[in-house]
Amino acid sequence: MKNTKNYMAVTMLLIVTVLFTSCGNNSKKDNSSGSNSAEIPGVYSGIDNVGMESTITLRSGGTLIIKASVGDGTPDYGNWTGTADNLSLYHKDSYGNDELIGNAKVTESGLKIIGGKFYSRQ
Repeated sequence: MKNTKNYMAVTMLLIVTVLFTSCGNNSKKDNSSGSNSAEIPGVYSGIDNVGMESTITLRSGGTLIIKASVGDGTPDYGNWTGTADNLSLYHKDSYGNDELIGNAKVTESGLKIIGGKFYSRQ
């Protein structure tokens, strides 16, 4: 009888432990599978696709500035739209029209240009 009570107590303890651990893991998965909540505005720097250092500044109003170490140092201006998970970056062409530079994702650590390079958040 004593062994049966001990066995039941240990079994109940294991069941409670498994349930508690399982609930904790599920809530963690739910949080990580949600949308990216990284803040978009910021200054990002890295090496562009031609191997030159550049800085991309995304402002809260939807504008952007790209400063590259190549050329005469004149910044390139444009804007951005979208969310941290699906960001579109545009610059002004020679006629003042928006021209898509590319799409990107923003995380807490930086800006990832889809099909391009990663820029670290400064």
